[in-house]
Order: sequence, then structure tokens, then C-alpha cells
Amino acid sequence: MVEELTCPIKINDRLPTKRSDLAICVIPANTEAMDQLNVTRNNILQYAKKCNADYIELTGDKAPEWPMSNKYRLKQVIEKYEHTLYLDCDIVIKQDAPNIYENLASDKICFVDEWDIIKSSYNLLFKGLKAERGKALEEYPHLAKNNRDIQPNGGVMLFPKKLADRYSQPLFPYPKRWCFDQDYLLLNLEDDEFEIIDWRYNLEFIDADFWSKIDDAYFVHLNGSRPISYRIGLLQRIVNKDYSVFKPPPPKPEDSYIERFRPNWKEDNVN
Repeated sequence: MVEELTCPIKINDRLPTKRSDLAICVIPANTEAMDQLNVTRNNILQYAKKCNADYIELTGDKAPEWPMSNKYRLKQVIEKYEHTLYLDCDIVIKQDAPNIYENLASDKICFVDEWDIIKSSYNLLFKGLKAERGKALEEYPHLAKNNRDIQPNGGVMLFPKKLADRYSQPLFPYPKRWCFDQDYLLLNLEDDEFEIIDWRYNLEFIDADFWSKIDDAYFVHLNGSRPISYRIGLLQRIVNKDYSVFKPPPPKPEDSYIERFRPNWKEDNVN
């Protein structure tokens, strides 16, 4: 089966006036993302003020063929600021979260590694992850030297200006693959250009220990939560500092494979 390809997008957003050397960027490219950001935005704005960072919101869908490509619009922000924090729209930053710009490496791209989370709890998903990595290596064999048993989660990423080119989209059509940008980023990074950071800066919904960790997390990321109505509801609860267990409803028979996904949480953490 031949994979569908998408063409590189034009990146020409009009950025706001720069007032700081630091930036926080979100990209709500469609209605679903905007609905989530409408819940999480206030916490992000408060955090931007706390860190003295410019808040940048890139709206509109510049990649209707493959909406995930909108993330490559981030590069123009990274090029403008000394340090740029990218956030997915389904991330709640707690009010007591420490200043990420002060606590993390200033000259490296920083992210949480989700390889072991997926490997330990999601057999089929892990097989898919490895298959996608294999396809990426076939497409870009000259980058094979940078292959590692690491999977960056692209929901929280901190970039220094000097490494902006590492988050460039390919020059030629590339596959419509869900986590392509994460694989492509990793394969473009040398060993001294990235740092794996504390999970507290990106507690993932798919983590088997999600509920036992949530009290200690700084950033809570609802990646993989379905359906979207449940995600919005859980975002609202976390924004309101309600960290009690809140399970998603069972999937419906007519749901797609993606919509049927449910986390493999440890039972002793959800009872």
C-alpha cells in the first residue's frame, strides 16, 4: 500500500511585535484544537507572564491536506526568539509550575521521551511506532546514524534559536503520518543537540501511572484522550485543580480505530 504524501506548506504567518527574548507558541489550526485552547489558554497566558515570555497563537489551517503539518509553522517563531516553548493545545500548565526557561538546558532542544511509556503498555502502538521509524529511515537513509530508541513527544518542546533549522519541514513531499514530525526531528538531531527532560514538564495521558503522577506534574498533557467531549471535560477539571480520577466513557461500536483508543492505566491507580 502506497502512503499518501503531503506537500511542504508555505510558512508566512504575521508574527506579533517582539517584546521579549522568550516565547510560548500554540497553533490551534482547527476548531477542535481551538476548543481545547479555549480551556487551557488562561493558564498558558499566566505562565507566559510569569516567565516574561511573549505569547504567540498561530491560528488558521495552512495545511488542509494534512493538518499536522501546521506544526512546522513553529520554525518562524524559533528563528525570532532566543528560546521558544511549543505547546499542544491540550496541555494544562499548573499555576505552581517552575520557570522552564531557567531550569532546562539553554543550548539544546528539550523534550520528554515517551519510548518506554509506549513500549511497556501499548504493544500494538509500539509496533506501529517502530514501523513508522523504519519507514522514516528508508525515506532518509542518510540520517540513520541518528536513530535511537527514543521517541520525542512533540506536545512540549523547548527550542534554542540556534537550532531552529532542526525543526524544518522536508523540502519534498512527505508522508501523512501521525508522528512524522517527531521521527524526523529525532533523526536530524546530533547527540549533543537535545536533552530528555523530567516527565513533570509533560505528564502524558497515556502514561500507565497518569493518575498517581498528576499531583506532582507541572504540565498535564491529554494526548490520546477520546472522545473529544471527554478531553474537554477533563481539561476543565484539571484547570479547576480537580485531579480526582475521571475515566473516559467506553468506545462505541461505530467508532474509528483512533476514537476507540483508551489508555492502559494501572488498575491500582484508577480504583
